[in-house]
Amino acid sequence: LEAASVMSISFVRDGFTAAFFPWAATDAAGAEPSIRGEPPQATTEWPIPKEAQAPVSETPYVELEHAPTGAVTEPLQVKVIVRGRTKFAQEVKVRVVQSDTGEGSERFFISGPTGTQTILLGRNGDRQVCTTFTLVPLRSGMLTLPRAHLSAGEWEATSVASSVFVFPAAQQVVMRSGA
Repeated sequence: LEAASVMSISFVRDGFTAAFFPWAATDAAGAEPSIRGEPPQATTEWPIPKEAQAPVSETPYVELEHAPTGAVTEPLQVKVIVRGRTKFAQEVKVRVVQSDTGEGSERFFISGPTGTQTILLGRNGDRQVCTTFTLVPLRSGMLTLPRAHLSAGEWEATSVASSVFVFPAAQQVVMRSGA
């Protein structure tokens, strides 16, 4: 078992006096107590075997980048990002794919390009933003975002399922019917 690299984790607790001794955080005059010493700290290392390391993908893969939370009726920007190796610049088709269950139409509105073409530059493993769309949540709770599908030449890729938690709106939202 040969280690190719090492994962190192360090921990230092800043403000340890207040965290571990809240009753002694200040004295009657409001001054810091005189607890001496360095903050608690720890460091550990684990070797990572070569077999466990993920190789750089030869085919590009797609991911969505967005905020982890949102609020009802507040626009949420979603970036479609491609990572991986491409030997040369190539044209790709990007489509935003709605859920098969039809859940999206009642949970959110989409604004922006949902079907477009763009050029991927020939780079190794760089992060490239292909397109950006805006999603407007209509209901609070956990929201599954639509997926992005890319195709170019002989390869295709679809983003993994992604979700965001939507908080209720600050003001009451009145839904109106089109009748």
